[in-house]
Amino acid sequence: MSLRNQHLYRFDKYVLDTKERQLFFENESVALPPKAIETLCVLVENHGKLMSKDDLMNELWADTFVEERNLAQNVFILRKALGEEKYGKKFINTVPKRGYKFVAQVEQVESREDILEVSVSEKTTIKAEGDVDTEKLLDAARNEAKSLDLAGSDIAHQKELEHGKTSRSFPLRSLGVLVALTVVVGISAGFWFWRSPETRPINSDSGKTINSKMSVAVMPFVNESGNRELDYLSDGMTETLINSLTKIPMLSVKARSTVFRYKGKNIEPKKLGLDLGVEKVVVGRLLTRGDDFTLNLELVDTKSENAEWAEKYVRKMDNLVSLQTEIAKNVSEKLRVRLTGVEKKKLAKQYTSNPDAYRAYLKGRFYWNKRTGNDIETGIKYFRQAIDLDPNYALAWSGFADSYSLLPFYSNSPTEFALPKAKLAAEKAISIDPNLAEARTSLASILHTYEWDFAGAEREFRKALEIDPYYATARQWYSEYLNTVGKHDAAIREATAALELEPLNLVMNIDVAVAYHFARRFSESADQFEHTLETFPQYADGYHGQALALAHQSKYDDAVSKCNKAIELGGSSYRLCLGYVYAREKEKTKAIRILAEYIDKSNEDNYRRSMIHALLGDKDMAFALLRELIKKKYVAVLALKVEPAYDSLRDDPRYHQMVKEIGFPPTD
Repeated sequence: MSLRNQHLYRFDKYVLDTKERQLFFENESVALPPKAIETLCVLVENHGKLMSKDDLMNELWADTFVEERNLAQNVFILRKALGEEKYGKKFINTVPKRGYKFVAQVEQVESREDILEVSVSEKTTIKAEGDVDTEKLLDAARNEAKSLDLAGSDIAHQKELEHGKTSRSFPLRSLGVLVALTVVVGISAGFWFWRSPETRPINSDSGKTINSKMSVAVMPFVNESGNRELDYLSDGMTETLINSLTKIPMLSVKARSTVFRYKGKNIEPKKLGLDLGVEKVVVGRLLTRGDDFTLNLELVDTKSENAEWAEKYVRKMDNLVSLQTEIAKNVSEKLRVRLTGVEKKKLAKQYTSNPDAYRAYLKGRFYWNKRTGNDIETGIKYFRQAIDLDPNYALAWSGFADSYSLLPFYSNSPTEFALPKAKLAAEKAISIDPNLAEARTSLASILHTYEWDFAGAEREFRKALEIDPYYATARQWYSEYLNTVGKHDAAIREATAALELEPLNLVMNIDVAVAYHFARRFSESADQFEHTLETFPQYADGYHGQALALAHQSKYDDAVSKCNKAIELGGSSYRLCLGYVYAREKEKTKAIRILAEYIDKSNEDNYRRSMIHALLGDKDMAFALLRELIKKKYVAVLALKVEPAYDSLRDDPRYHQMVKEIGFPPTD
């Protein structure tokens, strides 16, 4: 059969068929969501030409009103699928405030028969004597693909999950470490879970991608009780089912941060399938009357919109704990997932048998997820109640630890009051259940940021990831630890892995940019900030971080422009951004004028002042400010070894004394 087609374009090792809406990498079909492939077709057909955002929006969503962030997300998906970051190649350029341009060299071809035929034997080497037949080569290719797919180092391509933990960021106004906690900001849920070309498992006989994982989204259960105070129950049951299903390796389950953007919205299953890139959705409706409740669940195929399974559960509140286990088992069975004995045991695990303790825990998580000081304190009361009802409830102790870890950053609660409580709670959770990755991650963070126990933090981070390599928060916080000790390549790998597990997470996007910054890869840092700001255009810290990366590339006009944008969005507290840029530019008078506005300010301001003084060559003032911050164990000084502004200090004995005092481990 002829493969001739007048709509074939070749660029790099890719071929795009704009008629069939297919992208091929060598001889592999690259799975992309419909809108992403449409976006690529428009860009490639207009290669070398700047396509304005308005033109692209009109072309792609002619009859539908959508937000601009949908376009940005599709471009983000394409960049990841094409391996721009991984392979250092550039296919799509962003022209700020204008649009996008496809910049790779493009050639129109007539047939892909010649250009796509790649011998499997060129990719796979088999050590054997004599001839090796084709079937053995194919088997070897399949085994190699399988081994890559299951490799622990490639975890980010296997599962995305949400454990109800917060995401934190470096305080970007200083690019220090872990001082300000940032609420996870939502973006369009038009995400497709991609694989890079080298790890995508292949069926060599058909040339098509094999996706052995069933993709599913558990949508927020609808509270039909007419009582908003029971939202904790519908939300908590949703989150519990998500967490249970993520323990099954053969399922790709959408994260809580993704699906809860649809809470309160009535979206058709077919659209959910397209937006989320899933084959199935689980929808539920909860109705309570006194001590009785009814939960109606449906498993729906997103293509046909047929209900493949439906069940009505009528229970007493006292049966809530056992019901959650029953639901997870039933849903996994209806998804036709074959479970191992270990997986069945994980799915059946109950952290408490006390229904009142369980409900108190759900209320604690409900308020904890709101991320305000008052709500976190309310959550602490409910976690305490759960613990009083069941002192061996490890998840409640973990929630207690999480809450006190966050409290200083959302309230006036002193760090020295809250974090010791957080540590004790995390240790208690681990003593009850040593295999609780969340508690070990919380403990690791406390050891790192509060106690400056680097060896202990490294140990706990590693244990957490051994228990659950798919826990995005553990990888994110571990990347921040690795940043502070100067292990830049490893920090970038962990930050990128965390982002691929939760690509809709603002802070995990930012942490990749920060890791590049500390590694002195300023161009990549600025690009990552730009990618993030395409989707989160109102995020002031993003502009601040990008300004610093641009300043280190001597792009001072652009850096000042980004600082002014940060000031516009975030207020006058961002003016120290200008001080940093002016100091880097050797505009001493301007920098000093900015510094004069910030005398006897907060720890964070003084940390940023120390960087500006270091850039100006005023070592005495820089060290004086740092000395006071170290006495207070202010967490941002953990960036001392890696912050580029301090490079001028590193030959000074006072710097080496501070490094020794903090207790940094030696850099390999």
